[in-house]
Amino acid sequence: DIEQALPPSPYITSGLQDQIDDITDSIESEYCDGFVFDQWQEITTSAPFYFYWEVPLGTVEIVSARVSFEVKSGTGTITFTCSEDKGALYGSAYGPYTTDMRAIDITGDLTGEGIKIIKIETSATVVLTARVFLGIKISKKEIPEEILDKATRPEVRTLAATSIVDVSATLNGDIISVGKGSYVDRTTGEIKPVTCTKRGFKYGLTQTDTWDTSESATYVKGTFGISATSLTAETDYYFRAYADNQVGRSYGEYVKLTTTAAIPVIYMLYKDDVSGITYINSYNSGGTLVDTWTIESSEQIGNAIA
Repeated sequence: DIEQALPPSPYITSGLQDQIDDITDSIESEYCDGFVFDQWQEITTSAPFYFYWEVPLGTVEIVSARVSFEVKSGTGTITFTCSEDKGALYGSAYGPYTTDMRAIDITGDLTGEGIKIIKIETSATVVLTARVFLGIKISKKEIPEEILDKATRPEVRTLAATSIVDVSATLNGDIISVGKGSYVDRTTGEIKPVTCTKRGFKYGLTQTDTWDTSESATYVKGTFGISATSLTAETDYYFRAYADNQVGRSYGEYVKLTTTAAIPVIYMLYKDDVSGITYINSYNSGGTLVDTWTIESSEQIGNAIA
């Protein structure tokens, strides 16, 4: 529900959806450009105000958008916050405004389908009379639904970790399939086979995804490994592999690994019958003394002292 997606506030919505519906119904070419919203609204509040629209699923998509303000009177700062699909926040600030035209490009933030929301805030209680413009570029979809319906996510499984030491381990996975079917390249409009674009691992002290290690490129099916570092000695970790394609992400099952105990530092001591005891914690052919040591306790075993 649109109303549930927005907090109580003034809204700027009049006529907007009707104009977008008219454009999407009549579009014949691949793209359609134009300002579809043009309205004066006097606002006397510091609370945010919004305007929004809904793009019909599977019919068209907005590939770019531009919001402009032509301020007739008032002082202060305007912040644009772009929201997509009922609440995920995007966008950036723009201000302070004057009586000139102010604009922000929001290409990429409000693309796709579903409910689109733009939130406009003022920094303090002001009397603002402004003309609001929304310019959008719409792309029409002419893609058989069965093509998209057959597209699948990757198939991946988690393999046992290797190279396990006290502070690191290699996490291993196997991409069994990069996915099947096709997707639509939003840049070119082409229909392409799905590909694996990211692979990695989620891991934590329990079967909860606390940390992530990953790599992004184009991958084929097969095994892969990524190092997890900064681990704690003698600790249990749970990890699972994942892989992404244009449809979404798939995970493998959790696998447990246990890091080893911290590696002790071992010092060698050599007893020379003539010169006494020489202490070394590294060795070269000259037997160079590299540090001075104090022996708290020792035991002689033959010519060696432990």
